[in-house]
Amino acid sequence: SLITLIIAFSIAFAVNKYSAPVYKVKTWILIRDEENPLDLPKLVGSSLYSNPYKLENEIGILRSKQLAERAIRELPFRVSYTREEHFRSVPLYLNSPFQIQPDTLYDQPVNITFQVTFLSDTLMVVRSEAENTWLYNFSTAATTRFLPFFEFCDTLAFGRIAGNQYCRFVIVPNFDQLSQITDHKKYSFCFNSTSALVSQFRITDIASSKNSSI
Repeated sequence: SLITLIIAFSIAFAVNKYSAPVYKVKTWILIRDEENPLDLPKLVGSSLYSNPYKLENEIGILRSKQLAERAIRELPFRVSYTREEHFRSVPLYLNSPFQIQPDTLYDQPVNITFQVTFLSDTLMVVRSEAENTWLYNFSTAATTRFLPFFEFCDTLAFGRIAGNQYCRFVIVPNFDQLSQITDHKKYSFCFNSTSALVSQFRITDIASSKNSSI
């Protein structure tokens, strides 16, 4: 019916407008052979084509948790940032108007949202409330304690040490992005454990090209 079509198109429009975009990327990787493929006496029996173990070993390395963990430790993903607008959360990556500096000597609650509402260019309200969360130590990269309930609320200024018995951090301005506070007042951030990030970004979908080292 016409009403059903209108409702369906309205839902589709809302999903497209307010959902954060998700992208899929893929690449080709050439695993180079140390042997010269033009060396005719060695062409048969020494290349990757007849030595599938080398190619499978490289694929195993790309899929490994250890490689993903090394990459995660080199990236600024310890804290993730989003901007709250309308009915969606927009990931900001490095474009947040502020940065969180967690005290690595203290445990922090991971995988829960801290909401940030700016009252002015320098003053903000930070609040969070969550059930069934874990405390995580960034120095040891290990969970330390289970919390059945976590709550935090405080009015903060840039540079002030914030926290309670379950968290401790400092909020500093990102001057290159600070001007966006004029148009957007609501943000959020989240502490991420290394294990959760590895599970999220670990490469699992790998296929080798037939009769090649790609």
